[in-house]
Amino acid sequence: MAAGLKAYIPGAILARLEAKQGDWLAEYRLLTLLFVYLPNLNYAVPLEQLQEMMQALQSSLYRFEGSINKLSVDDKGTTLVAALGLPPFAHEDDPERGLRAALEMQTKLQGLNWPCAIGITTGKVFCGIIGSPKRREYTMIGNPVNLAARLAHRSTKGILCDQATYQSAQHRLAFRALPPLQLKGISHSVQVYQPSVP
Repeated sequence: MAAGLKAYIPGAILARLEAKQGDWLAEYRLLTLLFVYLPNLNYAVPLEQLQEMMQALQSSLYRFEGSINKLSVDDKGTTLVAALGLPPFAHEDDPERGLRAALEMQTKLQGLNWPCAIGITTGKVFCGIIGSPKRREYTMIGNPVNLAARLAHRSTKGILCDQATYQSAQHRLAFRALPPLQLKGISHSVQVYQPSVP
């Protein structure tokens, strides 16, 4: 593996790849997923501002032992995809950790005048490598991933989480129940909650 690429691979995954254990990376895991939608992040933003924004996101996430999966750019804009519960950082309270990281991210980004919208879900997802030996990536696939993306784009400038995340953290954080949402690609209405600092 090229030395320059190592900086972009999570440490736990890199250790397995270097030990020639790539075949053991595929698994179902219980994760808390964060989709952080950054509508103003584009190629025209000065590098110094990008660095400041990414540092705010990373420091908040890493403080709660989360992992960045990717920075995704598509027709809807730019989204940071992160997870809590990836090896070796799995905790029983990952939903609470994810919510606290999101609340801290939101506060820091507001201080930097960066709008963001965050969707958080908790559930079992497939984690593993997709692609060929020449071009591949470590990814997470499943309904909780899709739901987190939908919530991020529906939350406008706030944080929305699903019922599983709410149920796991309701005794340690304050929440406001919102009316159920009809989301693209989901046949039933989805109960959502908005977390806040108690």
